Amino acid sequence: MKEKIRCSSCGANLTQESMYEFEGQILCINCLDERSVVCDCCGTRLNRDCVDGDDYTTLCNSCYTNYYTCCENCGTLIHNDDAYTLYDDDDHY
Repeated sequence: MKEKIRCSSCGANLTQESMYEFEGQILCINCLDERSVVCDCCGTRLNRDCVDGDDYTTLCNSCYTNYYTCCENCGTLIHNDDAYTLYDDDDHY
């Protein structure tokens, strides 16, 4: 008899095609979406509690650190290519 696969979070019955492994747990698509997001820059799946970025751009810490900054004046997330640095105080605008 074949063992049933269940979602570690909600207990839903899963097939091989409908199961997703995330952080050591087997999850259904709904639970996966509740617990995680995908970085808009590199596509890495990450825990919702470990997200950088803003309301419009989801970033992992690595992509935020390497490619983005926040405006020192208003706090808006900006790509490094679009940031202006004032050389007298090293702030980004």
